[in-house]
Amino acid sequence: MLENGNFGGTAGVVEMLLQSQSDELHLLPALPDAWQSGAVKGLVGRGGFVVDMTWADHQLKSAAILARNGGDCIVRTWEPMSLRSLRLHSEKAAIGYTLRFKAERGARYVIEK
Repeated sequence: MLENGNFGGTAGVVEMLLQSQSDELHLLPALPDAWQSGAVKGLVGRGGFVVDMTWADHQLKSAAILARNGGDCIVRTWEPMSLRSLRLHSEKAAIGYTLRFKAERGARYVIEK
């Protein structure tokens, strides 16, 4: 017999680390104060983008994004970031900063401060 589980708590934790809506990946949108530093791997956002990230002092330090399918990728952060491999820098937006790029299927992109 299978037990019924409650995955609501897990989903809530994931939403604090990655929100994927409106064709954007918002990294660390609601990081709790108690999580001053940390890392997470394997979060999957819309469009098949797999996100690994690290943070310290409540700020994103780096994120690696694997494009399973390719396509347009929009990343939102609270701090300015760069995608050095494509020589891109985030732009100030109404909420935080955004970084836009065309991702190739199977490619991995590293975003850093």
